[in-house]
Amino acid sequence: MMNEHTLHKTLDIRRGITAVIGSGGKTTLLRELSRELSSRGTVILTTSTHIRPFPDLPCLSSFSPDLAENEAVIRSRLSGSPVLCVGTPVKEGKLSAPPVPFERIARLADYILTEADGSRGLPVKAHRDGEPVIPKGAARTILIAGFTGFGKTVRNAVHVPERFCALTGAGEQDLLTPELCAEAIQKEQLTDTIVLNQADALWDPDNAVRTETLSLCRRFAENTDIPVYAGSLREHLLIRIDAGTNQTQNR
Repeated sequence: MMNEHTLHKTLDIRRGITAVIGSGGKTTLLRELSRELSSRGTVILTTSTHIRPFPDLPCLSSFSPDLAENEAVIRSRLSGSPVLCVGTPVKEGKLSAPPVPFERIARLADYILTEADGSRGLPVKAHRDGEPVIPKGAARTILIAGFTGFGKTVRNAVHVPERFCALTGAGEQDLLTPELCAEAIQKEQLTDTIVLNQADALWDPDNAVRTETLSLCRRFAENTDIPVYAGSLREHLLIRIDAGTNQTQNR
């Protein structure tokens, strides 16, 4: 079981750009990482697609036509607060990518945390052509998948189900299994790390529930060669899932 303030260590978040894609907890991961990393350096929260402003964090959403002036404002704002959300206002209160190119944003803060995907609130995401929008130069790409999607139909659990079915051969009324979910992610080859979020039952006091949850996580990990972590981002609880073993690896 992980202690608080360790997600960035568990997931090996490096200085530079980290892109977060998938579904089932992207916003939570971005928010929690920004809180942790603010004690280690300056953090810009931004997006290459769309993101909602974080109500408890400073936000810069008004820009000048002059690029150098925008960069100076970002530096100034970060000197007063270690975390700054940066983006261009669009409809429905959301922000889109800022007018400062990512290669230049990367020079303005120690950590750039970027929401690089959309998912409409479903637990799992399959990607159309042109998705996700991972910034050039990203040091890490982390894909989130919601454990709570397992056992639901593909239609009800997956954003872009038709793409998911094309990747896996499943039907939209088939149940989403760990094997199918891992197969789709493996075939897309978009990420270097997978987080199975919403797997809170890994710490359930009922041993049978805990064992069944761990079994599902292992079944997922057995179907991908991408490192898999599972647990609860909101509670700062993650463990590394090692396929084909009788133990998980705490990090």
